[in-house]
Amino acid sequence: MSQLLFFAAAAVSGLFGRVRLPLPPRVRSWSDDRRSIVPYVCGLGIAFIVHAAAISYAALTQIPFPTWLLNRPLVPILDTAPLFAHTSSRVSVAIEIVSIVETVLLIGLAFATRRRLLRPAEKLIASALFAAMALYSLFARGTASADLYAYVADARLGIACYAGASSFASGPFHIVEYFWGHPMIPCAYGPVWIWFVHVFLGWVPTPQGSIIGLRLLSLVTFLAALKALARLEVGAMFLLPLALDPALILQYVADGHNDFFGIALLLWARCFAVSGNALLASLLAACAGASKVPFLPISMLTFVDRKNIRVRVGYGMAALLGGLLISLAFGGPAYLKALGTTAAIYPTSSLPGGIFLPRVALTAILVTIGIALSLRRVAWPAAWGFASLGSLFFPWYLAWGIPYAAIDPDVAWPFLVSLPILVFSMSTTYSATMLSYPLVAILPVAVILLYYFCTRGLVRIRA
Repeated sequence: MSQLLFFAAAAVSGLFGRVRLPLPPRVRSWSDDRRSIVPYVCGLGIAFIVHAAAISYAALTQIPFPTWLLNRPLVPILDTAPLFAHTSSRVSVAIEIVSIVETVLLIGLAFATRRRLLRPAEKLIASALFAAMALYSLFARGTASADLYAYVADARLGIACYAGASSFASGPFHIVEYFWGHPMIPCAYGPVWIWFVHVFLGWVPTPQGSIIGLRLLSLVTFLAALKALARLEVGAMFLLPLALDPALILQYVADGHNDFFGIALLLWARCFAVSGNALLASLLAACAGASKVPFLPISMLTFVDRKNIRVRVGYGMAALLGGLLISLAFGGPAYLKALGTTAAIYPTSSLPGGIFLPRVALTAILVTIGIALSLRRVAWPAAWGFASLGSLFFPWYLAWGIPYAAIDPDVAWPFLVSLPILVFSMSTTYSATMLSYPLVAILPVAVILLYYFCTRGLVRIRA
Protein backbone atom coordinates (compact mmCIF):
# COMPACT_ATOMS: atom_id res chain seq x y z
CA MET A 1 0.00 0.00 0.00
CA SER A 2 2.82 2.43 0.82
CA GLN A 3 4.34 1.86 -2.61
CA LEU A 4 1.01 2.61 -4.27
CA LEU A 5 0.62 5.79 -2.24
CA PHE A 6 4.12 6.82 -3.27
CA PHE A 7 3.47 6.39 -6.98
CA ALA A 8 0.04 7.99 -6.77
CA ALA A 9 1.52 11.01 -4.95
CA ALA A 10 4.34 11.24 -7.48
CA ALA A 11 1.93 11.01 -10.40
CA VAL A 12 -0.41 13.65 -8.98
CA SER A 13 2.53 16.01 -8.37
CA GLY A 14 2.96 16.24 -12.12
CA LEU A 15 -0.31 18.15 -12.36
CA PHE A 16 1.22 21.18 -10.62
CA GLY A 17 4.43 21.79 -12.53
CA ARG A 18 5.88 25.19 -13.21
CA VAL A 19 6.29 26.80 -16.60
CA ARG A 20 9.79 26.05 -17.84
CA LEU A 21 12.04 28.98 -18.66
CA PRO A 22 14.32 28.03 -21.55
CA LEU A 23 17.93 29.15 -21.44
CA PRO A 24 19.94 30.00 -24.56
CA PRO A 25 21.15 26.82 -26.31
CA ARG A 26 24.50 25.28 -25.46
CA VAL A 27 24.97 27.17 -22.22
CA ARG A 28 27.99 25.85 -20.31
CA SER A 29 28.65 26.44 -16.64
CA TRP A 30 31.51 25.73 -14.31
CA SER A 31 31.25 26.06 -10.56
CA ASP A 32 33.98 26.66 -8.03
CA ASP A 33 33.21 23.33 -6.41
CA ARG A 34 36.47 21.37 -6.62
CA ARG A 35 35.26 18.19 -4.97
CA SER A 36 36.47 15.10 -6.78
CA ILE A 37 34.11 12.35 -7.88
CA VAL A 38 36.78 9.69 -7.32
CA PRO A 39 35.71 8.67 -3.75
CA TYR A 40 32.11 8.25 -4.89
CA VAL A 41 33.09 6.29 -7.99
CA CYS A 42 35.31 3.96 -5.93
CA GLY A 43 32.51 3.52 -3.39
CA LEU A 44 30.03 2.65 -6.14
CA GLY A 45 32.51 0.11 -7.51
CA ILE A 46 32.71 -1.63 -4.12
CA ALA A 47 28.91 -1.46 -3.76
CA PHE A 48 28.50 -3.08 -7.17
CA ILE A 49 30.78 -5.97 -6.17
CA VAL A 50 28.76 -6.60 -3.00
CA HIS A 51 25.42 -6.21 -4.80
CA ALA A 52 26.35 -8.54 -7.65
CA ALA A 53 27.88 -11.11 -5.29
CA ALA A 54 24.75 -11.14 -3.11
CA ILE A 55 22.50 -11.74 -6.12
CA SER A 56 24.75 -14.49 -7.44
CA TYR A 57 24.91 -16.15 -4.02
CA ALA A 58 21.13 -15.97 -3.64
CA ALA A 59 20.58 -17.51 -7.06
CA LEU A 60 23.09 -20.33 -6.70
CA THR A 61 22.12 -21.29 -3.11
CA GLN A 62 18.31 -20.97 -3.22
CA ILE A 63 16.59 -23.70 -1.22
CA PRO A 64 15.40 -26.02 -2.57
CA PHE A 65 17.68 -25.62 -5.56
CA PRO A 66 15.84 -26.72 -8.74
CA THR A 67 17.80 -29.57 -10.25
CA TRP A 68 16.86 -28.52 -13.77
CA LEU A 69 18.93 -25.35 -13.26
CA LEU A 70 22.16 -27.28 -12.79
CA ASN A 71 24.80 -26.44 -15.43
CA ARG A 72 22.55 -23.82 -17.02
CA PRO A 73 24.06 -20.63 -18.48
CA LEU A 74 21.77 -18.44 -16.40
CA VAL A 75 20.41 -19.14 -12.92
CA PRO A 76 17.73 -16.66 -11.81
CA ILE A 77 16.33 -16.33 -8.31
CA LEU A 78 12.92 -17.97 -8.52
CA ASP A 79 9.95 -16.02 -7.21
CA THR A 80 7.73 -18.31 -5.14
CA ALA A 81 4.88 -17.80 -2.72
CA PRO A 82 4.65 -15.67 -0.72
CA LEU A 83 6.42 -13.52 -3.31
CA PHE A 84 10.03 -14.17 -2.41
CA ALA A 85 12.54 -16.87 -3.12
CA HIS A 86 13.78 -19.44 -0.61
CA THR A 87 17.02 -17.63 0.13
CA SER A 88 18.69 -16.59 3.33
CA SER A 89 17.35 -13.44 5.00
CA ARG A 90 20.98 -12.32 5.20
CA VAL A 91 20.91 -11.90 1.43
CA SER A 92 17.94 -9.53 1.67
CA VAL A 93 19.60 -7.52 4.43
CA ALA A 94 22.85 -7.30 2.47
CA ILE A 95 21.14 -6.11 -0.71
CA GLU A 96 19.00 -3.64 1.21
CA ILE A 97 21.98 -2.12 3.01
CA VAL A 98 24.05 -1.91 -0.17
CA SER A 99 21.08 -0.28 -1.96
CA ILE A 100 20.94 2.41 0.75
CA VAL A 101 24.70 2.91 0.44
CA GLU A 102 24.40 3.22 -3.35
CA THR A 103 21.75 5.91 -2.94
CA VAL A 104 23.93 7.86 -0.50
CA LEU A 105 26.93 7.62 -2.85
CA LEU A 106 24.85 8.73 -5.82
CA ILE A 107 23.68 11.77 -3.84
CA GLY A 108 27.30 12.66 -3.16
CA LEU A 109 28.17 12.08 -6.81
CA ALA A 110 25.33 14.34 -7.96
CA PHE A 111 26.44 17.22 -5.74
CA ALA A 112 30.09 16.73 -6.64
CA THR A 113 29.22 17.25 -10.33
CA ARG A 114 26.76 20.11 -9.84
CA ARG A 115 27.07 22.82 -12.49
CA ARG A 116 30.52 21.84 -13.69
CA LEU A 117 32.25 19.85 -16.37
CA LEU A 118 34.19 16.71 -15.60
CA ARG A 119 37.98 16.72 -15.63
CA PRO A 120 39.69 14.29 -18.05
CA ALA A 121 40.90 12.04 -15.22
CA GLU A 122 37.40 11.90 -13.77
CA LYS A 123 35.96 10.91 -17.15
CA LEU A 124 38.53 8.13 -17.44
CA ILE A 125 37.79 6.73 -13.96
CA ALA A 126 34.01 6.90 -14.45
CA SER A 127 34.31 5.19 -17.85
CA ALA A 128 36.49 2.45 -16.36
CA LEU A 129 33.92 1.70 -13.65
CA PHE A 130 31.08 1.61 -16.17
CA ALA A 131 33.08 -0.74 -18.40
CA ALA A 132 33.89 -3.05 -15.48
CA MET A 133 30.25 -3.23 -14.34
CA ALA A 134 29.07 -3.83 -17.89
CA LEU A 135 31.65 -6.57 -18.54
CA TYR A 136 30.63 -8.47 -15.42
CA SER A 137 26.94 -8.07 -16.26
CA LEU A 138 27.41 -9.50 -19.75
CA PHE A 139 28.57 -12.84 -18.33
CA ALA A 140 26.92 -12.97 -14.88
CA ARG A 141 25.42 -16.39 -14.12
CA GLY A 142 23.24 -15.59 -11.13
CA THR A 143 20.50 -13.02 -11.78
CA ALA A 144 17.45 -11.59 -10.04
CA SER A 145 15.06 -12.20 -12.95
CA ALA A 146 14.14 -14.94 -15.41
CA ASP A 147 12.98 -12.51 -18.11
CA LEU A 148 16.00 -13.23 -20.31
CA TYR A 149 14.68 -16.74 -20.93
CA ALA A 150 11.42 -15.23 -22.18
CA TYR A 151 13.37 -12.92 -24.47
CA VAL A 152 15.28 -15.91 -25.83
CA ALA A 153 11.98 -17.47 -26.82
CA ASP A 154 10.75 -14.18 -28.33
CA ALA A 155 13.90 -13.94 -30.46
CA ARG A 156 13.45 -17.52 -31.69
CA LEU A 157 9.73 -17.25 -32.41
CA GLY A 158 9.47 -13.76 -33.85
CA ILE A 159 5.90 -12.63 -34.39
CA ALA A 160 4.66 -16.12 -33.44
CA CYS A 161 5.40 -15.29 -29.80
CA TYR A 162 2.04 -13.47 -29.59
CA ALA A 163 0.20 -16.78 -29.80
CA GLY A 164 2.37 -18.58 -27.25
CA ALA A 165 4.33 -21.63 -28.32
CA SER A 166 4.98 -25.21 -27.35
CA SER A 167 7.78 -25.73 -29.84
CA PHE A 168 10.55 -25.93 -27.23
CA ALA A 169 9.61 -29.37 -25.92
CA SER A 170 12.84 -30.82 -27.27
CA GLY A 171 16.25 -29.43 -28.03
CA PRO A 172 18.44 -26.98 -26.11
CA PHE A 173 15.71 -24.35 -25.74
CA HIS A 174 13.33 -26.54 -23.71
CA ILE A 175 14.63 -24.78 -20.56
CA VAL A 176 12.34 -21.86 -21.48
CA GLU A 177 9.26 -23.90 -20.60
CA TYR A 178 10.36 -24.37 -16.99
CA PHE A 179 10.00 -20.63 -16.48
CA TRP A 180 7.23 -19.58 -18.85
CA GLY A 181 4.88 -22.54 -19.16
CA HIS A 182 3.83 -25.06 -21.73
CA PRO A 183 2.64 -23.47 -23.97
CA MET A 184 4.43 -20.22 -23.20
CA ILE A 185 2.66 -17.11 -21.94
CA PRO A 186 1.92 -14.86 -24.96
CA CYS A 187 4.37 -12.00 -25.38
CA ALA A 188 3.19 -8.43 -24.69
CA TYR A 189 6.10 -6.53 -26.27
CA GLY A 190 5.62 -4.50 -29.41
CA PRO A 191 6.45 -5.77 -32.91
CA VAL A 192 9.38 -3.36 -33.38
CA TRP A 193 11.32 -4.95 -30.54
CA ILE A 194 10.21 -8.48 -31.49
CA TRP A 195 11.28 -8.13 -35.10
CA PHE A 196 14.56 -6.51 -34.07
CA VAL A 197 15.66 -9.33 -31.76
CA HIS A 198 14.29 -11.95 -34.15
CA VAL A 199 16.42 -10.66 -37.04
CA PHE A 200 19.59 -10.20 -35.01
CA LEU A 201 19.35 -13.13 -32.57
CA GLY A 202 16.73 -15.56 -33.82
CA TRP A 203 19.34 -17.65 -35.61
CA VAL A 204 21.63 -18.16 -32.58
CA PRO A 205 21.74 -21.95 -31.96
CA THR A 206 22.11 -22.03 -28.15
CA PRO A 207 20.37 -20.39 -25.18
CA GLN A 208 23.71 -19.23 -23.81
CA GLY A 209 24.59 -17.44 -27.04
CA SER A 210 21.14 -15.86 -27.16
CA ILE A 211 21.45 -14.64 -23.57
CA ILE A 212 24.82 -12.99 -24.21
CA GLY A 213 23.43 -11.44 -27.39
CA LEU A 214 20.41 -10.06 -25.55
CA ARG A 215 22.60 -8.64 -22.80
CA LEU A 216 24.86 -7.05 -25.39
CA LEU A 217 21.81 -5.52 -27.04
CA SER A 218 20.67 -4.16 -23.66
CA LEU A 219 24.11 -2.67 -23.07
CA VAL A 220 24.15 -1.03 -26.50
CA THR A 221 20.72 0.53 -25.93
CA PHE A 222 21.82 1.72 -22.47
CA LEU A 223 24.87 3.37 -24.06
CA ALA A 224 22.67 4.83 -26.81
CA ALA A 225 20.42 6.40 -24.18
CA LEU A 226 23.44 7.91 -22.39
CA LYS A 227 24.76 9.29 -25.69
CA ALA A 228 21.39 10.88 -26.47
CA LEU A 229 21.28 12.47 -23.01
CA ALA A 230 24.77 13.86 -23.60
CA ARG A 231 23.56 15.31 -26.91
CA LEU A 232 20.69 16.93 -25.02
CA GLU A 233 23.30 18.46 -22.68
CA VAL A 234 21.62 17.34 -19.48
CA GLY A 235 24.91 17.75 -17.60
CA ALA A 236 27.04 15.45 -15.47
CA MET A 237 24.71 15.87 -12.47
CA PHE A 238 22.07 13.96 -14.47
CA LEU A 239 24.26 11.70 -16.57
CA LEU A 240 26.69 10.24 -14.03
CA PRO A 241 24.15 9.02 -11.41
CA LEU A 242 22.37 7.27 -14.27
CA ALA A 243 25.47 5.74 -15.83
CA LEU A 244 27.15 4.58 -12.61
CA ASP A 245 24.12 3.22 -10.75
CA PRO A 246 24.89 -0.46 -9.94
CA ALA A 247 21.20 -1.28 -9.57
CA LEU A 248 20.49 -0.08 -13.11
CA ILE A 249 23.42 -1.91 -14.69
CA LEU A 250 22.39 -5.14 -12.96
CA GLN A 251 18.74 -4.71 -13.99
CA TYR A 252 19.21 -3.69 -17.59
CA VAL A 253 22.35 -5.61 -18.56
CA ALA A 254 22.74 -8.62 -16.23
CA ASP A 255 18.97 -9.20 -15.93
CA GLY A 256 18.56 -7.99 -19.51
CA HIS A 257 15.29 -6.07 -19.14
CA ASN A 258 14.53 -4.50 -22.50
CA ASP A 259 13.14 -1.13 -21.38
CA PHE A 260 16.12 0.92 -22.55
CA PHE A 261 15.41 -0.14 -26.13
CA GLY A 262 12.36 2.13 -26.20
CA ILE A 263 13.92 4.73 -23.90
CA ALA A 264 16.90 5.14 -26.23
CA LEU A 265 14.57 5.58 -29.20
CA LEU A 266 12.57 8.23 -27.31
CA LEU A 267 15.66 10.16 -26.26
CA TRP A 268 17.14 10.12 -29.75
CA ALA A 269 13.78 11.17 -31.14
CA ARG A 270 13.92 14.23 -28.89
CA CYS A 271 17.49 14.91 -30.01
CA PHE A 272 16.38 15.04 -33.64
CA ALA A 273 13.30 17.05 -32.71
CA VAL A 274 15.52 19.67 -31.03
CA SER A 275 17.83 19.79 -34.07
CA GLY A 276 14.87 20.31 -36.41
CA ASN A 277 14.57 16.88 -38.07
CA ALA A 278 10.88 16.37 -37.34
CA LEU A 279 10.38 13.45 -39.73
CA LEU A 280 13.12 11.27 -38.24
CA ALA A 281 12.10 12.30 -34.71
CA SER A 282 8.49 11.26 -35.39
CA LEU A 283 9.60 7.93 -36.86
CA LEU A 284 11.83 7.09 -33.88
CA ALA A 285 9.14 8.11 -31.41
CA ALA A 286 6.59 5.96 -33.24
CA CYS A 287 8.99 3.00 -33.22
CA ALA A 288 9.44 3.45 -29.46
CA GLY A 289 5.69 3.34 -28.98
CA ALA A 290 5.54 0.20 -31.12
CA SER A 291 8.19 -1.48 -28.97
CA LYS A 292 6.21 -1.31 -25.71
CA VAL A 293 2.71 0.03 -25.05
CA PRO A 294 3.64 2.44 -22.18
CA PHE A 295 5.97 4.29 -24.55
CA LEU A 296 3.01 5.29 -26.74
CA PRO A 297 1.86 8.16 -24.47
CA ILE A 298 5.47 9.02 -23.52
CA SER A 299 6.32 9.41 -27.21
CA MET A 300 4.09 12.48 -27.30
CA LEU A 301 6.71 14.36 -25.24
CA THR A 302 9.20 14.22 -28.13
CA PHE A 303 8.38 17.73 -29.33
CA VAL A 304 7.84 19.36 -25.95
CA ASP A 305 10.63 21.88 -26.71
CA ARG A 306 8.71 23.46 -29.59
CA LYS A 307 7.27 26.86 -28.64
CA ASN A 308 4.18 26.65 -30.84
CA ILE A 309 1.45 24.65 -29.11
CA ARG A 310 -0.06 23.49 -32.38
CA VAL A 311 3.27 22.09 -33.49
CA ARG A 312 3.83 20.34 -30.15
CA VAL A 313 0.41 18.78 -30.03
CA GLY A 314 0.31 17.98 -33.75
CA TYR A 315 3.66 16.22 -33.82
CA GLY A 316 2.90 14.53 -30.50
CA MET A 317 -0.31 13.08 -31.87
CA ALA A 318 1.54 12.03 -35.03
CA ALA A 319 4.05 10.08 -32.91
CA LEU A 320 1.26 8.42 -30.94
CA LEU A 321 -0.78 7.49 -34.02
CA GLY A 322 2.36 6.35 -35.84
CA GLY A 323 3.18 3.97 -33.00
CA LEU A 324 -0.36 2.61 -33.07
CA LEU A 325 -0.27 2.08 -36.83
CA ILE A 326 3.11 0.31 -36.72
CA SER A 327 1.84 -1.90 -33.90
CA LEU A 328 -1.29 -2.87 -35.83
CA ALA A 329 0.51 -3.29 -39.15
CA PHE A 330 3.27 -5.55 -37.87
CA GLY A 331 1.65 -7.05 -34.78
CA GLY A 332 -1.92 -7.39 -35.95
CA PRO A 333 -4.82 -8.85 -33.98
CA ALA A 334 -2.49 -11.42 -32.37
CA TYR A 335 -0.60 -8.60 -30.65
CA LEU A 336 -3.80 -7.04 -29.32
CA LYS A 337 -4.96 -10.40 -28.02
CA ALA A 338 -1.61 -11.00 -26.33
CA LEU A 339 -1.91 -7.62 -24.58
CA GLY A 340 -5.32 -8.62 -23.22
CA THR A 341 -4.01 -11.98 -22.05
CA THR A 342 -1.07 -10.35 -20.25
CA ALA A 343 -3.32 -7.78 -18.58
CA ALA A 344 -5.47 -10.63 -17.29
CA ILE A 345 -2.42 -12.48 -15.92
CA TYR A 346 -1.02 -9.39 -14.18
CA PRO A 347 -4.08 -7.38 -13.07
CA THR A 348 -3.73 -4.26 -10.91
CA SER A 349 -6.62 -5.56 -8.79
CA SER A 350 -4.18 -8.03 -7.25
CA LEU A 351 -2.34 -5.15 -5.56
CA PRO A 352 -3.16 -3.98 -2.02
CA GLY A 353 -5.80 -1.30 -2.30
CA GLY A 354 -7.36 -2.90 -5.37
CA ILE A 355 -7.49 -0.95 -8.62
CA PHE A 356 -8.28 2.53 -7.23
CA LEU A 357 -4.78 3.88 -6.50
CA PRO A 358 -3.17 2.41 -9.65
CA ARG A 359 -5.91 4.02 -11.73
CA VAL A 360 -5.44 7.34 -9.95
CA ALA A 361 -1.71 7.22 -10.71
CA LEU A 362 -2.28 6.15 -14.32
CA THR A 363 -4.82 8.92 -14.93
CA ALA A 364 -2.61 11.51 -13.28
CA ILE A 365 0.38 10.55 -15.43
CA LEU A 366 -1.65 10.71 -18.64
CA VAL A 367 -2.89 14.17 -17.62
CA THR A 368 0.70 15.13 -16.68
CA ILE A 369 1.82 14.23 -20.20
CA GLY A 370 -1.01 16.36 -21.58
CA ILE A 371 0.00 19.31 -19.37
CA ALA A 372 3.64 19.05 -20.42
CA LEU A 373 2.60 18.92 -24.07
CA SER A 374 0.05 21.72 -23.99
CA LEU A 375 1.38 24.11 -21.33
CA ARG A 376 5.07 23.16 -21.17
CA ARG A 377 4.76 22.68 -17.43
CA VAL A 378 6.77 19.96 -15.70
CA ALA A 379 7.26 18.80 -12.12
CA TRP A 380 10.17 16.42 -11.70
CA PRO A 381 8.61 14.23 -8.92
CA ALA A 382 6.19 12.92 -11.53
CA ALA A 383 9.09 10.98 -13.05
CA TRP A 384 8.54 8.37 -10.32
CA GLY A 385 4.89 8.00 -11.29
CA PHE A 386 5.57 6.86 -14.85
CA ALA A 387 5.96 3.31 -13.52
CA SER A 388 2.16 3.34 -13.15
CA LEU A 389 1.82 3.01 -16.94
CA GLY A 390 2.38 -0.75 -16.53
CA SER A 391 -0.17 -3.36 -15.57
CA LEU A 392 1.68 -3.90 -12.27
CA PHE A 393 4.51 -2.08 -10.48
CA PHE A 394 7.81 -3.78 -11.27
CA PRO A 395 11.14 -2.15 -10.32
CA TRP A 396 12.46 -2.04 -13.89
CA TYR A 397 9.48 0.17 -14.84
CA LEU A 398 11.07 3.05 -12.91
CA ALA A 399 13.26 3.89 -15.91
CA TRP A 400 10.16 4.93 -17.85
CA GLY A 401 10.37 8.30 -16.09
CA ILE A 402 13.80 9.12 -17.56
CA PRO A 403 12.52 10.84 -20.77
CA TYR A 404 10.25 13.07 -18.65
CA ALA A 405 12.98 13.80 -16.10
CA ALA A 406 15.37 14.78 -18.91
CA ILE A 407 13.08 17.68 -19.82
CA ASP A 408 14.18 19.45 -16.63
CA PRO A 409 17.61 17.89 -15.90
CA ASP A 410 18.88 20.40 -13.34
CA VAL A 411 16.35 19.31 -10.71
CA ALA A 412 15.85 15.63 -11.59
CA TRP A 413 18.71 14.30 -9.49
CA PRO A 414 16.46 13.18 -6.54
CA PHE A 415 14.63 10.88 -8.95
CA LEU A 416 17.87 9.40 -10.29
CA VAL A 417 19.66 8.89 -6.98
CA SER A 418 16.61 7.24 -5.40
CA LEU A 419 16.51 4.38 -7.91
CA PRO A 420 18.67 1.82 -6.01
CA ILE A 421 16.57 1.88 -2.87
CA LEU A 422 13.30 2.05 -4.82
CA VAL A 423 14.34 -0.96 -6.88
CA PHE A 424 14.82 -2.93 -3.67
CA SER A 425 11.58 -1.66 -2.13
CA MET A 426 9.56 -2.71 -5.19
CA SER A 427 11.25 -6.08 -5.70
CA THR A 428 9.32 -9.29 -5.05
CA THR A 429 12.53 -11.30 -5.18
CA TYR A 430 13.76 -10.74 -1.63
CA SER A 431 12.13 -11.31 1.73
CA ALA A 432 11.15 -8.37 3.90
CA THR A 433 13.58 -7.27 6.61
CA MET A 434 13.33 -5.18 9.75
CA LEU A 435 14.60 -2.22 7.74
CA SER A 436 12.12 -2.73 4.92
CA TYR A 437 8.95 -1.75 6.77
CA PRO A 438 9.97 1.77 7.87
CA LEU A 439 11.73 2.27 4.54
CA VAL A 440 8.59 1.53 2.54
CA ALA A 441 6.42 3.51 4.97
CA ILE A 442 8.33 6.75 4.38
CA LEU A 443 8.06 6.61 0.59
CA PRO A 444 4.81 8.63 0.34
CA VAL A 445 6.18 11.18 2.82
CA ALA A 446 9.41 11.47 0.84
CA VAL A 447 7.77 12.37 -2.45
CA ILE A 448 5.47 14.93 -0.81
CA LEU A 449 8.38 16.61 0.98
CA LEU A 450 10.53 16.66 -2.14
CA TYR A 451 7.71 18.18 -4.16
CA TYR A 452 7.18 20.77 -1.42
CA PHE A 453 10.85 21.76 -1.65
CA CYS A 454 10.48 22.02 -5.41
CA THR A 455 7.41 24.27 -5.36
CA ARG A 456 8.77 26.46 -2.58
CA GLY A 457 11.75 27.33 -4.71
CA LEU A 458 14.35 25.50 -2.67
CA VAL A 459 15.28 23.68 -5.86
CA ARG A 460 15.64 25.89 -8.92
CA ILE A 461 13.67 24.73 -11.97
CA ARG A 462 14.75 25.51 -15.47
CA ALA A 463 14.86 23.79 -18.85
